Amino acid sequence: MTVSFGDSQALGRIMTVEGLAGGSCPFNCVYCTVAHPPPTTRRRRVADAHAVGALLDVAREKAGALDHLVIGGGGDPLLWTGIGDFLRRVHTRYAVPLAVLTPGPLLSRGAIRDAMEPVDVVMVKLDAGLHRLMQAVNRPHRGVRFDRLVESLGRFAAAFDGALWAQTRPIPGVNDGIGEMTRLATALRGISPAKVIVAGLVPGGWGTRSEKQRISLGEIQVLEIPDGTASSGSAVMGADGSAQKISFQGCWRI
Repeated sequence: MTVSFGDSQALGRIMTVEGLAGGSCPFNCVYCTVAHPPPTTRRRRVADAHAVGALLDVAREKAGALDHLVIGGGGDPLLWTGIGDFLRRVHTRYAVPLAVLTPGPLLSRGAIRDAMEPVDVVMVKLDAGLHRLMQAVNRPHRGVRFDRLVESLGRFAAAFDGALWAQTRPIPGVNDGIGEMTRLATALRGISPAKVIVAGLVPGGWGTRSEKQRISLGEIQVLEIPDGTASSGSAVMGADGSAQKISFQGCWRI
């Protein structure tokens, strides 16, 4: 588990808490740079809430003014059974807008949805517009089905008082063709996120490998963040409080 702070294109000045689930995740995305166990939807008490809180207190003093406190990276934080109590505590203690990064499958559970009550931004993943492509790109746990995922994300977005954002990553020759991108756009419009972050995109923009036309997302705001231009960090602290080199890795580009 690490706590880092730096600058984000999407969220401004941020402090990020990564690795709360010990690397566990319902997805095993082909583009993820973090080694983790096989995909799982089983929740566990991995992190120690008191230790996380103590490290966060130290980092908060060093971080200065913040636009968001980001929970996520290094696995799905919603797999940590202590996430609800932790979010309520940091919301009360720091009075900083909260953002949670999660692949999304666990948002179908009532207890998880309730735990998101103090959160301002929840960012989920949607890289495909049908189950076959989700299997190829995200390699999810066998219990994750595309139709159920999109339906549950739509229900969550409709009931959530904060903002639901989605991140998607076009992969050349896999999910960036006209048909694939059209189906993805349909799925994104179905869940109605407030913003879509298109990650790792090559120059040419949100479109296809064979045509330069753009696929319409209606009124949804789109932010394109090519690889190498995402968050930049100024410091990071390990679980023992020691300084480490900053590194925003894994699936997320914010």
